[in-house]
Amino acid sequence: MSSFSLEFDLDNRACITISHHTPDVIFYLEKYFKDVGIKTWIDDMAEECPRADFKSCRMHVVVFTPVFLESGIFFKRLLTIRRNQELLNKTVVAVFCGLSEEQLREQVRPDSELWTRTAWILDSATAIAEVASISDFGNKLRSRKAHLSLSMLNDESFDDLPHHQVGLPRRVRELLKILRRRYILLDDTIIVGIWGAKGIGKTTIVKAFYDRIGGYFEGKSFLSYNRKVYGEENAGVSLMKQLIFDISETELNETNVVVMHEHMKEVLYQRRVLVVLDGVNSELELQKVCKNVKKCCGKGSLIFITSLGDVRFKYLRANIIYEMKRLNSEESLELFCLHAFKQFNPKIGFRDFSKRVIEYCEGLLLALEVFGSLLHKKTEKYWKRIVNKLEAIPHGVIQNKLKISVDSLTNTEKDLFFNIACFYVGQSEHYVTQLLRSSTLHVEMGMSSLIAHNLVKVMNDKLYVHDLLQEIGRKIIQKSKPKPKYSYDVFLSFRGDDTRRSFTSHLCAALKQASIEVYMDEERIERGEIISSSLLEAIESSRISIIIFSKNYADSSWCLQELDKIMECYKATSQEVLPIFFDVRPFEVRKQQNAFGKAWERLIKRTSISKRKKLTINLKRALVEVANLSGWDMHNHRTETELIDEVIETVTKKLGNNTCLFVAHHPVGLKSRMQDILQLLQSKSRDVIIAGVWGMGGIGKTTIAKAIYNEVGQNFEGKCFLTNVREAWKQENGHVHLQEQLLSDILKSRRMAIPNIEMGKTLLRQKLSKKRVIVVLDDVNNENQLNALCGSREWFGHGSRIIITTRDEHLLKILRVIHVYTMKELDDNESLELFSWHAFKQAVPEQDFAELSRRLVSYSGGLPLALEILGSYLFDREILIWESVLEKLQQIPNHQIHEILKINYDGLSDNTEKEIFLDICCFFVGKDKNYVMQILNGCGFYADIGIKRLIELSLVRVCYKNKLEMHNLLRDMGREIIREQSPKKPEKRTRLWSYDDVLDVLITESGTRSIEGLALNMLRNNSSSLRVDMFKKMKMLRLLQLVNVHLTGDYDYLSTNLRWLSWREFPLENMPMNFNLEKIVAIDLKWSNLVKVWKKSQLLEELKCINLSHSHYLTETPNFSNIPHLEKLILKDCPRLSIIHPSIGDLKCILLLNLKNCRSLNHLPRNVYKLKSLKTLIVCGCSKIDKLEEDIGQMESLTTLDATQTAIAQVPFSLVRLKSIKLLSICGYEGSPREVFPCLVLSWMSPTHRSKSLSRAFRIFPSLIRGISYPLFSRRYEIANDRPSTSQASCQNTPAVLEFQEQVNMKRLETLMTSLTIQAGWFNKTMDTLLKSISKVFLFIFYFYHIYIIFSNICRIPFCFAYVCLNSYQVNAFLELKAQ
Repeated sequence: MSSFSLEFDLDNRACITISHHTPDVIFYLEKYFKDVGIKTWIDDMAEECPRADFKSCRMHVVVFTPVFLESGIFFKRLLTIRRNQELLNKTVVAVFCGLSEEQLREQVRPDSELWTRTAWILDSATAIAEVASISDFGNKLRSRKAHLSLSMLNDESFDDLPHHQVGLPRRVRELLKILRRRYILLDDTIIVGIWGAKGIGKTTIVKAFYDRIGGYFEGKSFLSYNRKVYGEENAGVSLMKQLIFDISETELNETNVVVMHEHMKEVLYQRRVLVVLDGVNSELELQKVCKNVKKCCGKGSLIFITSLGDVRFKYLRANIIYEMKRLNSEESLELFCLHAFKQFNPKIGFRDFSKRVIEYCEGLLLALEVFGSLLHKKTEKYWKRIVNKLEAIPHGVIQNKLKISVDSLTNTEKDLFFNIACFYVGQSEHYVTQLLRSSTLHVEMGMSSLIAHNLVKVMNDKLYVHDLLQEIGRKIIQKSKPKPKYSYDVFLSFRGDDTRRSFTSHLCAALKQASIEVYMDEERIERGEIISSSLLEAIESSRISIIIFSKNYADSSWCLQELDKIMECYKATSQEVLPIFFDVRPFEVRKQQNAFGKAWERLIKRTSISKRKKLTINLKRALVEVANLSGWDMHNHRTETELIDEVIETVTKKLGNNTCLFVAHHPVGLKSRMQDILQLLQSKSRDVIIAGVWGMGGIGKTTIAKAIYNEVGQNFEGKCFLTNVREAWKQENGHVHLQEQLLSDILKSRRMAIPNIEMGKTLLRQKLSKKRVIVVLDDVNNENQLNALCGSREWFGHGSRIIITTRDEHLLKILRVIHVYTMKELDDNESLELFSWHAFKQAVPEQDFAELSRRLVSYSGGLPLALEILGSYLFDREILIWESVLEKLQQIPNHQIHEILKINYDGLSDNTEKEIFLDICCFFVGKDKNYVMQILNGCGFYADIGIKRLIELSLVRVCYKNKLEMHNLLRDMGREIIREQSPKKPEKRTRLWSYDDVLDVLITESGTRSIEGLALNMLRNNSSSLRVDMFKKMKMLRLLQLVNVHLTGDYDYLSTNLRWLSWREFPLENMPMNFNLEKIVAIDLKWSNLVKVWKKSQLLEELKCINLSHSHYLTETPNFSNIPHLEKLILKDCPRLSIIHPSIGDLKCILLLNLKNCRSLNHLPRNVYKLKSLKTLIVCGCSKIDKLEEDIGQMESLTTLDATQTAIAQVPFSLVRLKSIKLLSICGYEGSPREVFPCLVLSWMSPTHRSKSLSRAFRIFPSLIRGISYPLFSRRYEIANDRPSTSQASCQNTPAVLEFQEQVNMKRLETLMTSLTIQAGWFNKTMDTLLKSISKVFLFIFYFYHIYIIFSNICRIPFCFAYVCLNSYQVNAFLELKAQ
């Protein structure tokens, strides 16, 4: 028997599974499968079925051989395959090898079990006809493969092509027709070349094929060429690395072409793959990569190549060469009319014009779209003018034609287009609009015009500009940038003939590699005696001069003039001089001796007598001075490399102060906040430590990161501060530029070109894994940035430190950052000091401005950004201006602060998160988080994840008692976003909270459907009369918050969409029956005048929370039968409440019942004890409640019980046994059960109590102890049962004890417990009897005293000693007491 399975899985995991017992079958099957390019997997026919492999296969082929009846495993495997077919809808095919179907049926009786196992296969419609021999099987597999290939290239797979792209479906059908014919006939790798003009749609068509048929292959890779790839020496290696990674997810660091080719052969061997090489314009790289791919991959593979011309495909002998032709006249007319007339045909009178424009567009899609949009709704005169301009431009110069559309724009529109084309392609439309609004007038109108002209397109809120249009924009906007004044870190003075090609060149290269700017005269052709002015300027603009003394240094007048100038600068400025004595000694320079002296003498001889004296005096002094400076003597170093390393280290340290980042003009409060992070980073741990700095915008994350970087940066082998990653990432190739900067800064080398982001990851891991570095990633805002710049800790060497500043805490969790520092606002004193430095240029405010300064500091909420902006703005302004600014800030926040804080809001992933943020800003600051989530979930906002995201982004925080809080400036930012919806007309805003705006909308009855939330706190002295019908136009009102508001009229006018009603001091005695609350989630009517909530109950299926606290006239609760999903019922301080409706027992979801200070409540109805879901019960202050029923034991979810300040004197025994209780407050005791219950027992020992029945009390005592101690000792009992102590064993072996325990009837004891109180007097008498009875073992009391101490410390139960004695040694005492 043999069975195998085929699968063509979308994830390319599948293959063939073969199981059998005949070796020759293995050989032939593997051979034929490999011939058709299908991978095989051998099943060893083990007893255990390989479930994962079987489930991952789409098709099973069962091969029957003549010996199939001899294998029991075969029939088990048949059952497994059948189960897969039934459960997972697998296809099963039967093949007969060496026997026919009829022969098989003869060997299996129809009534046997074997028949039921095989008949389902034999009768399958998919069974292949009889196979006479195994050698015939390959042809059938090839036919099967051909069938699959045909289905892969079926037209139906491409039905979802976008219809607005005129001409694309036709091209796809043409290429499909060619592919179907060639792909089936050629049993080999197929190369498809697609060529055509730029912008014709080559990439679009290959993406269509890649996305739709990629899943039919065992691997796929889309290799996109760009300019960087062409410029790379090892471009072929880079592409092969990406190809290997895409197919096998294996990353390689190899750079050798031959080795990479071997790796590629291993990965692609016999694999059926799909590869796209897009935008190839280099024959050399095309031949290298494509030929290698074709040689390595398996049969049936497909390779697509796109290029500008077809010549390159001839070198490759491409099987299919397809030209992307321009649109024909009919297609061009259709596309043009869609944009010019919004219909398929031209309007009357414009047909001739349309045909002429189409002719000039040369069938290019982009030109047709642009000119169609340009001429939309234009006059005939305008059409003539555009046609005349097109006629003047030669055929083929398409950019000049497209420029006509750009020239037709207004100046503002042009500026906007140039900005987008050069800087903002691929960025958010909303972000760009906000960014340019301050600098460009009418941005929204300009953006709309550009989109209407098809110069700019918006897809998924991203701006796109065609590459031809981008080139036009960049050519126009390109401006020459002025060269900055260059300054050098190091100037090298040397004798060219001695050291230029050896030591000096090596030192210069090392300095440059360390990112040190070096001036070295490369040519150094000394003409004449006077040194060039450029050298003198270079010396003056260098901070450090390194003089390399060699044997012939003094022979050069240029060198000595350099030396003289260097020493002049050394004396006059802070320039440092570092001498290196290469092949001479310091004393030889100082005294001009030996070889150095001979060189000096040669110079003197060449000098004229008139200049000799002055030269000798000045230069000798310079030589002496420089020789006395601290430097390096080559003779003290073993090698040049060792000396150069030491020089680099010294220079780097001396330049360290210059490379420090600017932190802040006034770093108030910075030092104290640095200590926690510094202590962590300066630890000697060899682990790679990643520290996160998290906080809201403007709180100082970047500032503290810079300060830390400056403080510890010099202690690492390499360092890099990537500032403003958020913005840099958005730039063109920003992700690659950041990787290049990271490598360049750490390796101290020139920036290397990285072809793509994946190659950058490989290089980072390869280059930095052995270096101890410090890296700061500033303002990270998405996961891709982390993956590209800091993929894992393994990328960096031992002891490295990574600092990440972000507004999004979730990003730190993704990277598993353990050490997260949460930025805190400045305190009042720090805030006042920072504000004063900016407003008054001193540490304290001027006396006349002190009070105003404190008010502004209070408004800023300790946010450094706000303090700096407001302080700088108010510097040197009059008091009247200060007061005006303060008044304005109450209504409209500062624009600079608003825009910076708004970045996080703009970064929220969807509208629901933004809606949640705005709701919290206006209504829910200070509210319980769970309460708010209930309400917003009722609005359909998915508040659980939404609020979590807001917390992670520092927009909201959860503070004491689970309350939602946010910074005042963030709240004002959110409210300003709402105000900007309609600055002049508040009725068109979505939320109203301002007292004046709300009154204006209500009194003028100008409410609209836009209003979703409204809050009004009516002033006490306001006598305005408000009517309900003022709300009638607010049909979409979800959230209504009223305080001290009296409404008259029909409540039917209020919105039926209300989810939250908060009405403090509700004026009516009953809720109106026509007040439709069918969608309400939470009702908050604190301080209301309600007597009875509803005269007739309403069906409120969505209602989760009712809060009627402080309703002093409320006498009874509502009927709960129509509120099935109520979770919280809060009735605090309702002094007249005396009736709880019996239907409360029907609440299946109730979690909280708060009856605090309901002083008229006599008892809890028994139905309350049926609330199995209730977790918190509060009856504190209910002074008339004198007992809790035994039924409380039914409340299996109860975790918190507060019954203080009640008349309860007895505790139900069932409460003692309730395992769920975590917090208990009763009879004056509060704490956990293990703390409260022993205290209760001690209180029962009071001598003032008397017993009715001593023997009855004693009989129940052991059971009481067991009942109390069970939840406390259950864990210890389990351990003790596994390892019984000696005393326990003696008890178990004592028949008297067993007999005694059997006679204790637990049910009777529980009944007695309801009326029994063990009191101290009884207990004392019991203990006296007990101690008399155990006189024989009095000597052991000391031993048990120690046991008592141990148990008391562990469990805090004072009577453990008595209980241990009772159960361990006092058997005789038990019998004696029992007899009494």
